[in-house]
Amino acid sequence: MRAKLLQCFCAGFVNPAFIERPPQYVARFLSPAEIRNFGMDPESDMTEDFVAEALAKGDECFGILDGQTLAAYSWYSTKPTRIRPPELFLRIDGHYIYMYKGFTRNRYRGQRLHAIGKTLALQAFMNRGFRGMISYVEFDNADSLKSTRRMGARLFGSIFIFGMFGHYIVFVTRGCRKFGVRIERERERSASGVPGQETALRIQSGTK
Repeated sequence: MRAKLLQCFCAGFVNPAFIERPPQYVARFLSPAEIRNFGMDPESDMTEDFVAEALAKGDECFGILDGQTLAAYSWYSTKPTRIRPPELFLRIDGHYIYMYKGFTRNRYRGQRLHAIGKTLALQAFMNRGFRGMISYVEFDNADSLKSTRRMGARLFGSIFIFGMFGHYIVFVTRGCRKFGVRIERERERSASGVPGQETALRIQSGTK
């Protein structure tokens, strides 16, 4: 039995404490060509398959550059996005942008680049008309929880995933409904082209 607890956050405002990047860095969205090039570096933690899938669905990558080095990055999507376990996808309300796969190179840790990059990306997306940024953090990832709260994101709900032999039971707390957060199964989406419902997963909605 595999069990996961995902804590869901929404950042609905730009925290001014994190919009100033250190002057030696450049922070911006990366082009597909740049992403593919950076992905060739095994230290970047972006496989060829991951990059191909992300770019195919129009996802964007916001990076912090130290010269020619990609010091930190985070990915953003409005489409259902693969999570772990990889058979499952997370979908959100289209009024929000979904942030996933935040990464900081080891030698750049401790400079708050994760929070700075997410805040600058949030500012850009809110300028496009999005209401805020949604992300999830696994309950035992203390560093990411601290960084997410530091930038002002608010915990609004949780997702419990229980899996065994390819079968999953998902419990989504009531707070997730407001943001359209739900889990879908890959084979249901591939076979029908529409979001999977209870035939793919046992999904329960919480009352709190």
